[in-house]
Amino acid sequence: PKPLIGQGTLSVYLQYTCYMGLPAHSGKDKWSFGGAINIDFSFGNVTMPPTKKFVQPNINKAVDLGKYALVVYHGDSISRMLVNKPTNGGQKKNFKKNAFFEGLGTRSAWNMETLKEMKKKLGSYKQLGNGTNAAIVLGSAAWDLLINERPFNMTSHLQACQLMMDYAHQRYPAATIYWRSATALQVHEVAKVADWQHFEAIFYAATSRTEELYWKQKELIEEKRNAKVTFLDFYNATYLAADWLIPGDGRHYVRGCNKKMIDWYYVTPDILNE
Repeated sequence: PKPLIGQGTLSVYLQYTCYMGLPAHSGKDKWSFGGAINIDFSFGNVTMPPTKKFVQPNINKAVDLGKYALVVYHGDSISRMLVNKPTNGGQKKNFKKNAFFEGLGTRSAWNMETLKEMKKKLGSYKQLGNGTNAAIVLGSAAWDLLINERPFNMTSHLQACQLMMDYAHQRYPAATIYWRSATALQVHEVAKVADWQHFEAIFYAATSRTEELYWKQKELIEEKRNAKVTFLDFYNATYLAADWLIPGDGRHYVRGCNKKMIDWYYVTPDILNE
């Protein structure tokens, strides 16, 4: 995109105040709403302030998901939307010909309690064989933070993530394993929906908690497992893409945004499904 110059409108979204976004699961169980205030301010005729230039991930083209015959995305709806998104006609069209997704169901969280169920699903991809000429993209974050049916425990979550990666290597020894990063949760977008304050699913949607999980997962992948698993980073892009959210949805981004992001990790052009 062209750099912004001159004057325009500056919008500021105040999502939380007084650390209301920080409490972890069970901390808001008795609250009548999640504590978000979602107040926005707009100022006209503002001269463009200094900004940090966004550098897209994989700028050196070190990752090329296009070289595989099959790429299986194993995760929730965040992963699905990197594979396909219903068009205006309601039909699902994959962005890439080699991509495959079969959902884990809504509100799927990865922890030591759900590990057995998640491993069972991961082990059921018959089309992978032993993983020859294939890649598996693992990832879980949004519903780990949003779901309030069980407390979120960072240690339990990270242990489950590590064991899922271990199992992927064991079950499909010839496959290359990738990890999809957390994406930004933007609670202010939900304020466009009537009675948004009482949506339990967003009680724990906060930028501070999402960013913490992003860095914890990144550390797990890059510092402890960098020889086996490659980290696919989408967090900064989605953090800057609030205007590309599905209207009224603070976690899912529009088709064009997802396609743009997954394109960054496809270098081989001959299988692009344009």
